[in-house]
Amino acid sequence: MARAGVLVQDQLSERAFRGAVTQALTPAGGMRPSAAVRNLDDIQSALSGPGPLALFDLPWLPIYLLVIYTFHPLLGVLATVGGVVIVLLALLGQVASRRSQAEMLEPSLAAAGVEQAALRDAGVIRALGMQGAFSDRWRVQKQECQWAQLSHSATSGAFRATAKSFRLLLQSTILALGAYLVLQGGITPGVMIVASIMMGRALAPVDQLTGSYGSLQKARLARQQLNALFFEQPQPPEKPDLPRPLPSIKAANLSVGPFGTSTPLVKGLNFSVRPGEALGIIGPSGSGKSSIAKTLAGIWPTLTGELRLGGATFNQWDQDVFGRFVGYMPQQPSLFQGTVAENIARFDPEATMAQVVAAAELAGAHEMILELPRGYETEIGHGANEVSGGQALRISLARALFGDPVLVILDEPNSFLDGQGEQALFKAIRTVKERGATVVIVAHSPAIILDCETTLVIVDGYQQEFGPTKEIVARNTRVPTPPEGQITAASSVSSGMEKAPKERRELEEEIPA
Repeated sequence: MARAGVLVQDQLSERAFRGAVTQALTPAGGMRPSAAVRNLDDIQSALSGPGPLALFDLPWLPIYLLVIYTFHPLLGVLATVGGVVIVLLALLGQVASRRSQAEMLEPSLAAAGVEQAALRDAGVIRALGMQGAFSDRWRVQKQECQWAQLSHSATSGAFRATAKSFRLLLQSTILALGAYLVLQGGITPGVMIVASIMMGRALAPVDQLTGSYGSLQKARLARQQLNALFFEQPQPPEKPDLPRPLPSIKAANLSVGPFGTSTPLVKGLNFSVRPGEALGIIGPSGSGKSSIAKTLAGIWPTLTGELRLGGATFNQWDQDVFGRFVGYMPQQPSLFQGTVAENIARFDPEATMAQVVAAAELAGAHEMILELPRGYETEIGHGANEVSGGQALRISLARALFGDPVLVILDEPNSFLDGQGEQALFKAIRTVKERGATVVIVAHSPAIILDCETTLVIVDGYQQEFGPTKEIVARNTRVPTPPEGQITAASSVSSGMEKAPKERRELEEEIPA
């Protein structure tokens, strides 16, 4: 059974993990994403325990009772009545335990949520003097969880103790009845002993199931949740390995939004980018720029319309194969536990150090990485060596450029960069374009998109303009200023563009020709 548990874990782990990753992208998912992985642990633990084997023994209970009945009708009646009472006690215990376990789940999840939030943003909590407040909040949630656990333990323990006591009493009673029948000459002493032994064997699986009910109940719930997850996210059909695509993008009547929703966040997109060109996406905060970036990176699906890379629609690609041709740098640089080299190489075991260094040099991060405690072998993420926001962004940029992608998507790439980092960023963008790749840059400030051939303006989830960058910048700088105190979405875009020439001159002074 232990081997069977490992086999189930091995067979379903990849699908459960992929389902958990997809569910994490859903704005209003059912269970927590991490629960899908823990569900497999619950199933493996239940399979490795005594409960499943007791299920194989349980069908023998009526056979044992029938044999006891053949010894003497009174022994059979006593064993049958006792067995029915024990089974009823077990069922009542399961019902009561299930209710108390459900009451325990909510405070347990609440306490875990407070703890995770506190550890994730420990610096903010300490800086703002919220340690005491969060400690009190966590203690209250933990106390509720502990009281719920005590209630659950008391309920399940009471039924287990009652069932066990009744089983022992029943065995003593059948011995007493057997002794009486021996004195009456109805059975032999050997039959009396055999009847007691068979009664113990008949009721043993019921006792084991009562003791294993907690793990079996968790496994049952885990199976239901995994079934729901697999039903919502069925195994995708195997897709052919398409060749390296041409670096061109075309969107037609495109609407985008996250998984699990039919309401698009951005609608009616029509644009195209040719190989070796860059597309700038600008607009006010919350207009949907990052939503487009996530869709271009394959994170979010296309809800309606078409989105093509090199002539093939995005849904024709296997996601892992597609990801090898795409470089994506999100607004917040997400680095994972491992070495700097592993993060840049996207944890590809076949990546060479030469490829890692080439990507770092292209991102202008090579010298910065060498200054870390162990260079490319420096451990980062989850309590390891902390890197600054600018360092993390440059490592994230190197990861996006790893493997010579045909499409590079940069979401607010200069948000944490200093002057040297911005110079390296502009140089990397020019080099990627010279290699023939397509670049998409999401930005608030128009200064960073002035080297883009085309620009897409997004306002309130709709495409406002698309065309040559110079024309859009020139056209928006002539938008009249709204009345004092009144700021519109369009004016917020144009006001940023009015600053573009000055910022452009400052950047040109910093960047060598």
